[in-house]
Amino acid sequence: MLTCQERALGVAACRLVDDVVIGVPREVGEDLLATFGVRVVLAEESEFGTASSDSFESQTEKPLKSDANLVPKQHGLFRELRTPEVGSADALTTTEIIKRVRENAAAYETRNARKNKAEAKYYEQKRNGTIELARET
Repeated sequence: MLTCQERALGVAACRLVDDVVIGVPREVGEDLLATFGVRVVLAEESEFGTASSDSFESQTEKPLKSDANLVPKQHGLFRELRTPEVGSADALTTTEIIKRVRENAAAYETRNARKNKAEAKYYEQKRNGTIELARET
């Protein structure tokens, strides 16, 4: 299991993701959209068929009285993420994740060995003074 910060860093590392905002207010307003230059607001469809800002909303005692995503919807920025049902071909289970990790383990190890070798070479060149370091101008 990953912490919220680890999950956010993992998502932020994806090449199609510009930024991940943690701790957003319950209602996404004009200020948040403008401040962060938001282009898409994603919400998972809840079991009741309406989108929620996060899975925590269904666990709170007081439901929101208004649509938390009304402003993004008005701007055409809102997208609803439908999660596959457990047992469907599209569902991602722990077993499927383990299978994928095992299938790709050799590729990960090869990639990481290559990166470690390149990093070691860089530090060796830096130590020997044979590499020009980037300097701020």
